[in-house]
Amino acid sequence: MSDPIFDVNKFLVKDTKNTAVDEAAKRRKDVEKNKDAFLQMMVAQLKNQDPMSPVENQDFLAQMAQFTTVEEIQKLASASTANSDVMAVGLTNITETLEKMNSQTAQFQKSIKESLDSIQEILKKDD
Repeated sequence: MSDPIFDVNKFLVKDTKNTAVDEAAKRRKDVEKNKDAFLQMMVAQLKNQDPMSPVENQDFLAQMAQFTTVEEIQKLASASTANSDVMAVGLTNITETLEKMNSQTAQFQKSIKESLDSIQEILKKDD
């Protein structure tokens, strides 16, 4: 049984890396779907436009600006995901270190207790 003072398990977050990676993958898929849908809509609009009244240059440039914005948002999401992954790995490493420290502390406490018990037995024999 571990001493509650040294029990760090209650402060640990389990499976943080896997959760962060899963959420990041989901976000990436959502962004990719939105980008694909936007491109399909833009291509369909260009294919189906009235040849006698094509899209105005300003409208086309506005759509291209929107497309660029979508790409930049995707890059930002990827960078955010990379940061989340790094943070999750760091948290996992901290968690593992704390678990090792907790285990070593428990072993140290056990060793001290055994030493104290041995000393008490020696003192009892001397009485």
